Amino acid sequence: MSGTSLTEVAKAGGVSLATASRVLNPHNEHPVSDEVRARVLAAAASLNYSVNALARGLKVKRTRVFAAIVHDFRDPFFNTVARGVTNAAEAAGYLTVVCDSSRDPDKERRYVQLAQEQRVAGVLFVGGGLTSRSYREAMRQQIATLQSYGAHAIALEPRGSRMPAEIPDNRGGARRATDHLVELGHERIAFIDGPEQVLTSRERRRGYQDGLEAAGIALDERLVASGGFTEEGGRAALVRLLDAGVPFTAIFASNDAMAIGCMVELRARGLAIPHDMSLVGFDDIQTVRWFDPPLTTVRVPMEEIGAAGVARLLALLDADGGEPPGGRLVNVHPTELVVRASTAPPGRGKARS
Repeated sequence: MSGTSLTEVAKAGGVSLATASRVLNPHNEHPVSDEVRARVLAAAASLNYSVNALARGLKVKRTRVFAAIVHDFRDPFFNTVARGVTNAAEAAGYLTVVCDSSRDPDKERRYVQLAQEQRVAGVLFVGGGLTSRSYREAMRQQIATLQSYGAHAIALEPRGSRMPAEIPDNRGGARRATDHLVELGHERIAFIDGPEQVLTSRERRRGYQDGLEAAGIALDERLVASGGFTEEGGRAALVRLLDAGVPFTAIFASNDAMAIGCMVELRARGLAIPHDMSLVGFDDIQTVRWFDPPLTTVRVPMEEIGAAGVARLLALLDADGGEPPGGRLVNVHPTELVVRASTAPPGRGKARS
């Protein structure tokens, strides 16, 4: 079989990936003009494109396989959601292929293309989408290609599109975390943000801002730094905040990995948690309850969301192309603030470097 990809055929034919797939899919029922069809077939012939035997030769349109595309295998949050996906899929008789995009949007799109070529029954996005218009348009086309042969895609974090979704209440959870710190008496609350272009980060930051606004506390942008949702990034963000010399008494890190990085840096500087600095995370990954002190965090029902995503996919497949009656496009799963020993009323009242 030729190494030429469907993307190359689409580019040579001057059409979208979805249109190229429709032309070359014998089961496609979407109308395509004769002129476009001829152009795509000519491009395929000139590139010696050979249709994948598994994807086209079988009588069925799709396989009993799901693809779960996660942002980062190193993050226990994604592993736990993926476990919920794989367990629920296996119980329904489906195999799940789990792919790590390393937070690279191009890599994510390549995985979706590979999933299409293997005729998976569904793709589950275990990680938030990006805010850029080009990314969203490219993803829209890829989802259309999946749907052209009867497959579906489900989001397990915000994607900013008309994609069915089972997502956590990121904004509400962040609001509750901020309220908790305010109720303890903190007014100078630093915020360690995730990647700016990821919609999950945006929702959690809005929750933080909601909490400040409700308490009548003005947002101080000097107390906000991006940590990229990684432990190393969280520590680096806190270094920048502490070295800037702007006082604060509490930190809200918008995921547990960054909160762990903050713990490391606070200890390196001789700052005690929570006497010198209160600390809150988000996700409630399994290990943080055993830390010294145990971490106050927002619990996300990770495995339940993964299982709900599979149930949603199965319902869509059973509905043969339509959303089951009475279903909502986005189901938001409640999050819960878990108060542990890393938060307390302000001690000395300001951070020191």
